[in-house]
Amino acid sequence: SRNPHIISAMTQALLWFHEACRETVTLMAIVKLSSSLDAMAAGRKSGGIKRLISARLGIREDQPLWDGGPIMKSAVDDIYSQARSRTVHGTNTKIGHDWTYVRSVAEWLTASCLLKCLEWAAKHPGSDDPKLMSQ
Repeated sequence: SRNPHIISAMTQALLWFHEACRETVTLMAIVKLSSSLDAMAAGRKSGGIKRLISARLGIREDQPLWDGGPIMKSAVDDIYSQARSRTVHGTNTKIGHDWTYVRSVAEWLTASCLLKCLEWAAKHPGSDDPKLMSQ
């Protein structure tokens, strides 16, 4: 392959997405969906995920994800910071919270970004830097 780094990032993103879709524990599904987003964002955490969403979906941080939906910045903060990071680091004080809505937002964002990143990779077969998917 001419772009092994892109292929690797997308493979990991797809694996995490697959695992998240099979996950029965809602909070753990969000952790896995966040990992998928982070793989597509070249491991650049919530800031990288926000840049990825802006680049691939055309949604600015201050815009809602859809009409009547959550603002992109707050959605990513809920997914990455509140759910993923605090759970992974053992500091989640809302462990018993109903995360169903956040999971559905995370699933939509991740699936949308996966499709757009795969489309981008197909259109840029000579590119091999996953960070370019966020530009």
